[in-house]
Amino acid sequence: MLAALREKPADQKMAAAFSVAEASLILGETQKALHRARAARDEELAKKPTDRRPIDPLSLESIACVQVSKKFKYPASEIEDYLARFEEAVAGKKRLVRSAMPPILGFQSWMATASPVETWPFSIQRGGRPMDMCAAIIAGKLTGKAEDLTLREFSERLADASARAFHLAQARALDRVARPGNGAQRPRRAA
Repeated sequence: MLAALREKPADQKMAAAFSVAEASLILGETQKALHRARAARDEELAKKPTDRRPIDPLSLESIACVQVSKKFKYPASEIEDYLARFEEAVAGKKRLVRSAMPPILGFQSWMATASPVETWPFSIQRGGRPMDMCAAIIAGKLTGKAEDLTLREFSERLADASARAFHLAQARALDRVARPGNGAQRPRRAA
């Protein structure tokens, strides 16, 4: 995710913001955890500056969010900064446990190696089509609807969205042909 955020130009990053659902998938946290962190941050910031405790830069409380028409949004720059701090902290520590599975490097490797229960974050596009969250960030196609899907769920949703789009296109084509005045001939009655 951090690589996807780094791909966005700075001016787009400043204007981009994630919904709570999108932020929770990107950060790998529940929406309730984000809510608790927001509440704790607001409580701390409401105190006098001399009474405030320092906010741990690796805690969710360190991520600022904004309220836009009764909904909370997380600026892309804040999410990127948090992930970069987290990556730096993790890079300083050695992995004690080695996995037989190679690390997942991206969407394609997840598709190739995913177990039946492993999930990947998706942005659900108009029409129900799931789009890789990283690709949605880079392409600027975040919808506010985000879900973790297994490989099977992803495949089923993609097939359903594709079938729906195909059938809608077929119905439109038939409507155009059947519309009066377009040169189509009506069937003649047998005498």
